[in-house]
Amino acid sequence: MEAGGQFIITLTLLTGLCSGQNALPPGPVNGSVGGSVMFNTDIGSEGPFIAISWSVNNGSGPVPVASVAPGGTNEGPGYEGRVSVNTITGSLELKQLTLGDTGTYTVNLIQNTGGQLTGDTTLNVYERISGAEITGPSETLIAGISSANLSCQAAAGTSISREWLKGDQPLSPSNRITFSEDKSTVFISPVESSDNGEYQCRLSNPVSTDTASYTLTVNYGPEDVLIKGVTEVEVGKMVELICSAKSEPPANFSWTTNGTDTSVTTAKYIIYNATYDDSGNYTCVAENAVTGLSRSSAVQVLTVGREGGPVSVSGPPLGAILGGVFGSLGCVGLAVAVAVMVMKTKRRPSPPSRDTQTAVYENAGPMGPSAEYGNLSGTVAGQPSSGDADRPYEELQFKHSETYCNFIKK
Repeated sequence: MEAGGQFIITLTLLTGLCSGQNALPPGPVNGSVGGSVMFNTDIGSEGPFIAISWSVNNGSGPVPVASVAPGGTNEGPGYEGRVSVNTITGSLELKQLTLGDTGTYTVNLIQNTGGQLTGDTTLNVYERISGAEITGPSETLIAGISSANLSCQAAAGTSISREWLKGDQPLSPSNRITFSEDKSTVFISPVESSDNGEYQCRLSNPVSTDTASYTLTVNYGPEDVLIKGVTEVEVGKMVELICSAKSEPPANFSWTTNGTDTSVTTAKYIIYNATYDDSGNYTCVAENAVTGLSRSSAVQVLTVGREGGPVSVSGPPLGAILGGVFGSLGCVGLAVAVAVMVMKTKRRPSPPSRDTQTAVYENAGPMGPSAEYGNLSGTVAGQPSSGDADRPYEELQFKHSETYCNFIKK
């Protein structure tokens, strides 16, 4: 357990242990360079001891660390001033740890009764991790073309393990992402737009951790160029069309109306007071200055109509079109009415006589009650030919129907 920078190890010596039996947990015990560890024994009623000795084997054979005898305490070579032994409990404190202190530590406790207790455990000393850093590519990265190599290193630290994350989620290998054997580097080839973001490298050893971050920028696009806004609007209203695109760096925008370039170079195209002339086809063009690519949106059709009425279309105003239609229908209606009147007249008997001086009108203006109408066969200069007096009235045939139409329009 770590407390105040020290690692305290409890060595439990059980009553009745035989000589040579291991009385300490196997460990390992972890310490950091410059720190301290405490091998603390819990002997119950086994003490006091008439002799205590500690030694370490770091690969070159046992080396004395400290010993206590009736004559006093002796410190082993290299441990002077760094060890302290409790003569009552047999505990050992080892201070100012170095990497060389790593090894297997053994304790021998000799009781007043002549009994002996022994135990051993392993101490590992690590250098704390500091100065963690990720280095990445210095050149500009283009999606689908470039590759990136990220390297994770620390200024200090031993026995370091590494874990890579992207956006706080573990980064896994794939057909584009590979790791070095010790995971100190990650290689991405080729980079894609999805590789944009923050990467973390988490370094750790048993006594410390450190994390480095790196923001990877992959230039791409523009993609998915879209226009959002109304497609129909009343005259006099404001129109706002907004163009968007996925792009790194952000795209530059331009607009065309009915295929003609405009002076608008922002993401928003605003018409403050719409008129009929603003109806048409609008297109947004997005361009990425780094990738050199440009993309156009789909055409946005805008129709401007009068307030409270149907939208306008290209050509004459709707009122003029409707007036012409109703005027034409009026001409046809008049012709049908006159034809019906004449048909009824044909069924009546012929008048006994006719004043040859009565004016005959053909395609004339206002129709008075005394006017007679008919396409009288054989009439010359208003004089009937013989036999016409007995002829019944014939159906009126218009020579110049436009005269009547024009009359109605006036």
